[in-house]
Amino acid sequence: MLRVYLQLSLILTLGAAAPAGDPGRDLLGLWKLPGDDGKFNGTDREVVIPHSRELDVGKGDFTIPLWGHFEQALGGVVGDLGTKLDPQTHRGWSLSIVSNAAAASAQANHRQLHFSIDDGRPEPPWTDCGRPGEAVYVFALAVHDGCLYSGTCEPGVDAAGHVHRYAGGTVWVDRGRAPDKANAVTALASFEGSLYAATAKYRLRGSSLPESPNEHHGGSVYRLQGDGRWIHCGKLGDAEAVSSLVVYRGRLYASSLYSPGVWRYEGESRWTNLGTPGGRRVEALAPFNGALYGGGYDAGEVYRYEPDLGWKVVTAISDATQTYGFAVYRGRLHVGTWPSGSVFRQDKEGWTSTGRLGNEKEVMGMAIYGGRLYAGTLPLAEVYRYDGDGRWTS
Repeated sequence: MLRVYLQLSLILTLGAAAPAGDPGRDLLGLWKLPGDDGKFNGTDREVVIPHSRELDVGKGDFTIPLWGHFEQALGGVVGDLGTKLDPQTHRGWSLSIVSNAAAASAQANHRQLHFSIDDGRPEPPWTDCGRPGEAVYVFALAVHDGCLYSGTCEPGVDAAGHVHRYAGGTVWVDRGRAPDKANAVTALASFEGSLYAATAKYRLRGSSLPESPNEHHGGSVYRLQGDGRWIHCGKLGDAEAVSSLVVYRGRLYASSLYSPGVWRYEGESRWTNLGTPGGRRVEALAPFNGALYGGGYDAGEVYRYEPDLGWKVVTAISDATQTYGFAVYRGRLHVGTWPSGSVFRQDKEGWTSTGRLGNEKEVMGMAIYGGRLYAGTLPLAEVYRYDGDGRWTS
């Protein structure tokens, strides 16, 4: 359950934001208007206010007074708390609690308070942030405890996947290699105050790279300690590779990359196999509106899991043979596909194409940033921004 109270009154200009525990502390003034409070259930409730010049924030400071309570074990994302953003001019602001759960294989961030403001400036150029170790492939990026971490693939015969912490500039600090000696750390997730990492024997020819001579299997999940130790948290059955990690309803879930399987973590080194729909592979995992959604490589389908109901095939997307990362944008679930290079949005009537990203074939990863939807593609490795009405800008 998510409860948010947003007061739209003269406090916007005369009030000051107060700590969550005492909404009245340091308040300068409040002229309460009848019916100005809104209570939201976090799924299908919203307040839409038509644009007017009085709502322009101008060039000075402004305050957004909002008090919210978010249950720890949510079955979805919190998302936008308040937004005033023109997708055409790229001017406005956005205040959100962001969880990019299925950006690709990692839970990129989890319940982060995010504020952005934009005055229509051009997108800044990309900056080289360095190469983590000897990586040929950065599988996962995730924020944990205020730091950015990467999971890498290092395919050499005596090499293994690593986790690195970003130290600014082009510097990455090595946090250690996979204890099972597998060639890749494919997934990362922040869970109950710790960073979890999953391993894989990745088959590099699937990325048009020379196959790895490293024969060590992955399929394990580890918890990284502050002193540098990797604590083994169990193996996903006979899986040789973990595809993704995600937190759903306060529990940690993982999926297998090559053999079908989705597991729920039960503590210590125990995992419960939840199966898959029809024995198909489920890859990216995304919590949304109480259910856990999954994409897959076998049939271009989207799947939904609920603890009391099990798995269900939600849809088979036209012109798609594989479904990849998910994103929740403007309250709707979006999924990337192969081989049409398109993103589809879940609507009440079904799944609607938001357009193709240039001439690309695959949309592998997506994320929300600054109140807007971004997507990464193959084979040209471009990043696109969604500008609405089927328009994607590279």
